Amino acid sequence: MSNVLKVTTSVSDYNRVDGSKNLADNAEKLRMQNPAALTQAQDVERDNPSTKNGQYDEQGALKDYSSNLSQFIQKMGKMTPMAQTFSKLLFENLDFLIGTENKETMTPAVTKFLSMIQAEDMESVLSALKSQVNQSVRYKGVFFDVMRRIFHETDSVELKGKILDFMRRCTDMQSGEHIMENIRNDLKTTENYMFQSAKGRLQNLMEKLQFGSALTNGDVAHNVKVLKEEILPFLNEYITKTHDRGPLRDAAARLAANIARYENGDGDKVKELFKQILDFGTSQKYLKGMESDRIIDFLKQTDFEKTIAKDTWNDQFLQIVKETMSGKAGLDSKAVFQDFMQSVLLNESVFMPMLHIMLPIEYEGTKLFSEMWIDPDAENSQSGSMKERAVKLLVKFEIQDVGFFDLYLLYKDGKVEMQLDYPEELKADQKEIREQMNQIMARNGLSFSSLVLEKGMPPIPLFEAFPKLLERKNTINVKI
Repeated sequence: MSNVLKVTTSVSDYNRVDGSKNLADNAEKLRMQNPAALTQAQDVERDNPSTKNGQYDEQGALKDYSSNLSQFIQKMGKMTPMAQTFSKLLFENLDFLIGTENKETMTPAVTKFLSMIQAEDMESVLSALKSQVNQSVRYKGVFFDVMRRIFHETDSVELKGKILDFMRRCTDMQSGEHIMENIRNDLKTTENYMFQSAKGRLQNLMEKLQFGSALTNGDVAHNVKVLKEEILPFLNEYITKTHDRGPLRDAAARLAANIARYENGDGDKVKELFKQILDFGTSQKYLKGMESDRIIDFLKQTDFEKTIAKDTWNDQFLQIVKETMSGKAGLDSKAVFQDFMQSVLLNESVFMPMLHIMLPIEYEGTKLFSEMWIDPDAENSQSGSMKERAVKLLVKFEIQDVGFFDLYLLYKDGKVEMQLDYPEELKADQKEIREQMNQIMARNGLSFSSLVLEKGMPPIPLFEAFPKLLERKNTINVKI
């Protein structure tokens, strides 16, 4: 079977977050052993602390079973914070892109992006932050709070399963337009590995597809029928005849996975599932009088849908990334943007339990980029008592011509514990910084239980701010 996920086995002894390697140990392992000393050498190897994460087969050979979560932690440990990467893009590279040979295409995109991140006042900054939160949190609002309450109150395993399935279908439905674009790209990739005659037939089949809003149920049903009954059978037949077991089959496997997601988001199926949820007594307790036929229109009015439909800086920046990654701005800029996109994908991983937000702003002629991680359920007890609920926040930001800042905050029971690390150059302003922070808290009806100000400190590691990232290794330890 094709390795669709492209999962690779990590190299032994690279299991630590810092990626360090004990070369002396490996030199000893590679040294030739005589048969008489082989058993003894294996016993020493088992006792070697550097191999404690490994296991041995029947022949005594060391095997590496590091989990997917472990690999994610390794990459996060090596990753440079985006606050530094994006700051370089925002402060230096974007101005450089305007002066490239392809400035006729790059300049309009960069100019529009820079105009979109300008803030006239602090209210504009707050609005931009709320917009990012709304785009990052799909299931936010009264309706989804009610669904969570039903899920926790019911003892019915069947109802819990239907609610989880409903949420998955909502996600696929709202992502339908994006999924169809992925399908289009998969089909174009497939064309590159086909003979000319077959390529022409595939193009004719692609013309039958309709690309548009995921919430148009007729389009979804039509596209699914064409994809499942015509395009997939044609590709399977072609792969069988040509015995192509390489990139073409991989592209076909990705296509099949995207088709399954697209079909899962059919609006008619979402409505039917919601109707089944309403038949349960626990649901009627909170959703009495709600009609299943109205659920699609209701989902269109969520904060997520309203925000995602706006012309935001995210879309414009992705256009710049697309142009740059095609090589139009030179290899140096391409490498910088590639590192940035890798960081974005890591922070959007299924293994990242915190909300991750990026916010570029230009205010009064000064550019600022902030990156934040939010854990809204830190130290939340199993009893569900809101009084015991805590929120953790780590913010890394750079202000143009000022420097890097780290802000670590814990909110609990109306009190705030905060640590703010600021550049060495601002040490004379510590008193003013403290006064300003107190005023900000007072304006928002909060107060400090502690406020620690440090100058010139190294960046706060993500794993120290959120230990749960490492603790999850005790519960999630699988490898595909």
